[in-house]
Amino acid sequence: MGSLLWVTVEKAAEITGITRQGIYARIKRREWREGREYVKRGQRLFINIPAIYAWIAPA
Repeated sequence: MGSLLWVTVEKAAEITGITRQGIYARIKRREWREGREYVKRGQRLFINIPAIYAWIAPA
């Protein structure tokens, strides 16, 4: 994974294996919080990869 922190939805889908539709569904259902798992910048969403991995497998 390297030093990736915030990536586009497309790149997050590639890295995590969660589909783009799955990412948008989690945001819509408020499973992911703005500012923690994702941020909006203009018309784009950016996903926090370390936060997603923490969500997948909580400590």
